[in-house]
Amino acid sequence: MVSTVMLGVTLVSSSFLLATPVSAASDNSEIPTYRAYNPNTGEHFYTQSVYELINIQKAGWNNEGIAWYSPTTGTPIYRIYNPNALGGDHYYTTSKFEAEHNVSLGWKWDNDGAAAFYAGGDVKTYVAYNPNALSGSHNYTTNINEQNYLLDIGWQHNAVAWASSALGTGTYIDATSLFNKNSDSIQGLWKNAKGDQLEVIGKTFYVNGKDITKGATKDIWDNMLPNNGRYATLLYSEGTVGFGIMIVPKNVKAGDDDNSDPSKDRIMIGQTFGSPDDYFYRAS
Repeated sequence: MVSTVMLGVTLVSSSFLLATPVSAASDNSEIPTYRAYNPNTGEHFYTQSVYELINIQKAGWNNEGIAWYSPTTGTPIYRIYNPNALGGDHYYTTSKFEAEHNVSLGWKWDNDGAAAFYAGGDVKTYVAYNPNALSGSHNYTTNINEQNYLLDIGWQHNAVAWASSALGTGTYIDATSLFNKNSDSIQGLWKNAKGDQLEVIGKTFYVNGKDITKGATKDIWDNMLPNNGRYATLLYSEGTVGFGIMIVPKNVKAGDDDNSDPSKDRIMIGQTFGSPDDYFYRAS
């Protein structure tokens, strides 16, 4: 259950992520946990569901990418929701007793009381508490610089909430993982200047709700051009017709004809580089 109420209140928040991209975990026993930010209420939200991520992006939340990787089993982390907080608020805890107690006080279970994700590993995941926040009063991060920043500006309760299995990549496209056919770092909603929407769910690309490769997901990832390790191009063909899906990390130009914004991650779909309005950028 995600609050999508857009209130005109911005609370103390931080958008720190990893300063440099870290290669995404390739072990299928680890699942990315995504972080989104509500700029109107100050809340960060954490989920492993790409569908949930896309839905809240459409409601105005910013996709902040992969916060960390979680194991598929381990210590359960429960997510509960306070419908009475201004703008709504979520809380995460490894204590089922604590979650049940808060539910008895009026909080609601998310995920029907089952674990939202799991803890386990060697990566410390910190929690800080903002006593002045009405929504987003708890922040969770693996970034010690973000944690220390929040403490410096008045947040409290410096603690390790749980351990995660690997660091995330933030909002960076992880080219190394792409070349290993790992699409974790491009999940979610992307938009171009023409108003088209691209949803990347797993390894499938949907433009305005339509699977553009018509189910040929394996084929396009098998037909990948690594472009000297700088960006990836997935090739799709149907008979004599085909196109490429060019996935370009920030600070990389795909060639002399690349007229997109190199300060941002972007995805281009077509037979040529296209106009600047054709490029998809991560929705925010």
